[in-house]
Amino acid sequence: MMAATAKYRDDIAGAIVTSGSSTSYALSSYQQFDSFTSLNGAMIAFTPHITNGGITVINVDGLGNRPLRTAPGVELQAGVIIQGTPYAATYNNSDAAWYLHGFFGNPYNVPLAAGMDYWAPTAPNSSFVFPIGQAISRVTYATLFSFIGTLYGSGDGSTTFNLPDKR
Repeated sequence: MMAATAKYRDDIAGAIVTSGSSTSYALSSYQQFDSFTSLNGAMIAFTPHITNGGITVINVDGLGNRPLRTAPGVELQAGVIIQGTPYAATYNNSDAAWYLHGFFGNPYNVPLAAGMDYWAPTAPNSSFVFPIGQAISRVTYATLFSFIGTLYGSGDGSTTFNLPDKR
């Protein structure tokens, strides 16, 4: 009993470091799960060896890749999982996915394509842009492009689109 408790403690401590690529993490737990059924409801805390590069899967104890998500059906965007930062996730066997603890679909709680007062001279991070009529990437801001399209200008006609000018 004490050995099993110690393995659980070690699995949730955040000391397990991943291996693999930026979109396919692998790790070995101390509890050494032998099936996805036995993994159901288990929490693992891990520290990624590399920042994620987009939609990410995780393979625990060699059982196979399963998506790592923030919520059901919500895949990770690039840069959400930061190298060297501990994270905790719980496996749900009914939908075959890992769910990160303490994440929300919209961490800034600002609706996509919404505006807000902001007084600093630069945007807080790459999730925000100042709408001053400029052309921005259709790839980098793909979700925003799917919302507004070329309503405010088609940019270069193929790789960029324009934002409204709210100056």
